[in-house]
Amino acid sequence: MRHRADNIKIRWLKMLSALFMFSALQSQAADFTKALGTVYCDGGLRGTASHIALPKSYQNNLSIILTAAHVIYNQQTGKRFVHCFYLPHNKRLSSIAFETISTHSYQIETADKISQAENDIVFVKLKHRAYQPMLSLSQDPSNSPKELLLLAINHNNNAGFASWDCQQLYFEGIPQERLLIHNCPSRSGDSGAPILDHDSGSIVAVHGGKLNLGINKKPQGDVWINQARRADNAIIKNLQAFLREL
Repeated sequence: MRHRADNIKIRWLKMLSALFMFSALQSQAADFTKALGTVYCDGGLRGTASHIALPKSYQNNLSIILTAAHVIYNQQTGKRFVHCFYLPHNKRLSSIAFETISTHSYQIETADKISQAENDIVFVKLKHRAYQPMLSLSQDPSNSPKELLLLAINHNNNAGFASWDCQQLYFEGIPQERLLIHNCPSRSGDSGAPILDHDSGSIVAVHGGKLNLGINKKPQGDVWINQARRADNAIIKNLQAFLREL
């Protein structure tokens, strides 16, 4: 009887430990979302952005956000929006105007959708500091975490942000040195949202949208997959060059 009681006690301790770990991860994920905001350009919501961590010499002087390049372009006219703002925590009263946008190779009108997706990333210097936490870019671009977190607008009530567990996917024929294919539950307004390494909490990619694989099998129609631009060495170097120009 005593042996049985000990086994029951051990099982309860394991269950409590697992519950504690789950709660801690949920709390940590909620904290990550505090570093997010939305991008509004010419009167409309265009996407999501991350307030990112900078080298110590810059942290007290400015705020840089990271988002998808296409959110600053009008998809109908092909022209860049005129008036763009970052809304920390998606709060209109705290909006901060864009000041400087990093150089990029994104082309809105191109037939090469793979190349377009690979260049769909941009840094923005804000006119004023954003007083909110920051997310760090991954310092190990070769790392391919199995468990991911998408941070984006809360789809249930569009109030604040939420996190969704997801994984990396692999598709033959799609180059994935710069792209991360994933199954995160993205919707309209999630462009530019960060995808984190579930364990480290660092940004491993920036959600860009969906790619059409061009497989038209009726009645299902074409196959669309979620893609994100990886935060690789080239992106880190682009940030460093952008900071030197400011």
